[in-house]
Amino acid sequence: MLKLPNQRETEQIKNVKTEEITENMELDKSDFFRRIIIPWYDSYPVCWILILWAISILMFALTGMQIAITNESLNDYIWFPALLAVLAFMMFLSLVFRIIYRNINR
Repeated sequence: MLKLPNQRETEQIKNVKTEEITENMELDKSDFFRRIIIPWYDSYPVCWILILWAISILMFALTGMQIAITNESLNDYIWFPALLAVLAFMMFLSLVFRIIYRNINR
């Protein structure tokens, strides 16, 4: 006849299994395995491409602002290129600070 474990025996089995799992899951103390991995979208080439993209958007927005200022019929719409310029400049600063911070902590 099959004997089912009582509650105390099942708790002992659970404790043994969790101890085995935690022993196997400990981090290796070697620095080689703790190297920081940078995702592809945060790599140097992608950051530099995005910096160039932000500069081109900034130039486009500044050109739009210049055209909106010179043309009186477009004066009401100067907010759009101004907003675009601010967002592109914020993106540019964010990427430059990210690259500087990464080079300092290297």
